[in-house]
Amino acid sequence: MKITAIIAFLVSMSISSSTNAVEISAYETFDESLSGIYIGGVANGIWYLQAYYSIDGSPRLFCLPSDISLGGQLAKAALEFYDGPKDVPVSMGVIEGLKKMFPCE
Repeated sequence: MKITAIIAFLVSMSISSSTNAVEISAYETFDESLSGIYIGGVANGIWYLQAYYSIDGSPRLFCLPSDISLGGQLAKAALEFYDGPKDVPVSMGVIEGLKKMFPCE
């Protein structure tokens, strides 16, 4: 039942949103299970972006220590470091938070 509701919600978000990105203000209204699923997906996407930048030779967005992995819990913590407007995509807030937490020197 919960999975069906989550799928229905995500489908409706993709249909109604031109960018398919959930803003921080909307994310903050999610229940715990939906927010965990969503932030985990955001973390995976950011990890792949960081990996692509590494392969491409582009500068890294942030510099995680080798003993820390990027996952949903870290992404959620990073979002708490973001102090900008709430009308931006969750992924942008997470990236900004990670940059503050793990700056590249």
